[in-house]
Amino acid sequence: MLINEISCAKVNLGLEVLYKRPDSYHQILSILLKINLNDYISLKESKENQILQEGIEENHNIIRKVVSFMQNQYRNTPVRIEVKKNIPYSSGLGGGSSNAAAVIKGIDKLWKLKLKTEEMKKIALHFGSDVPFFISHNTAIVEGRGEIIHEIPRPSFNQILLIYPNIYLDQKTTKIYDNVLSYTNGSRTMETISLIKEKKQISYDLFNGLEKSALEIFPNLISFKKTLNNLKLNSLNLTGAGPTYYSIFNDNSATFWKKKIESKLKVKCIVVDNF
Repeated sequence: MLINEISCAKVNLGLEVLYKRPDSYHQILSILLKINLNDYISLKESKENQILQEGIEENHNIIRKVVSFMQNQYRNTPVRIEVKKNIPYSSGLGGGSSNAAAVIKGIDKLWKLKLKTEEMKKIALHFGSDVPFFISHNTAIVEGRGEIIHEIPRPSFNQILLIYPNIYLDQKTTKIYDNVLSYTNGSRTMETISLIKEKKQISYDLFNGLEKSALEIFPNLISFKKTLNNLKLNSLNLTGAGPTYYSIFNDNSATFWKKKIESKLKVKCIVVDNF
């Protein structure tokens, strides 16, 4: 039997770091939004474990960790997993977390485990703070270290333009969180939540409490953002720990801006429609 899963990217519609917890994780408040940029994952039983994915060493792949966990917990049956990547690696778009969630759901179907959603979320938290969100949610407020999730309506907009500078930083998320020296109280994210619930358009820059740290640590990110600011986009927002920026459009002009930015900066831009 072949199981096919769609693995969506995400953006953070704002992210605040509230404080550092006694367990060394950071308490956050964020809004996560699934976007129409997808990896495609297929799973089937095999004679030996195989993970076919270009661009990453198999031993470092989060999918391998998920497979090992599921085999230890439920059934020691080898699986063959093939991943078609469209979400850029280490971009702040949640590709690895989304892949992990998709594999948990895929193995559940493949082995007919009939796990409940909450059980899969508990499994997901072993592999990263964003992973539980991808199990079942479209748009949600995320709190704690990522395990407290409240579904909210999808915001109103037409398109998002993703601007990916292709800057790599080893152990990015850990380094950027460790460099956060100031915290906020969540009020800016709560304002955005209110706008979404009232079905009002989001038309301003969204606060990301990791951005200052990311600008200090990522090479060339300051000059990259400065160039983008000079182009006078409608809004400019960092997603997750970066380095991807995005802009929200309430019209259909994202393609125009894509061409303009790619010509100016020689970077990869992706237009995603609201869905």
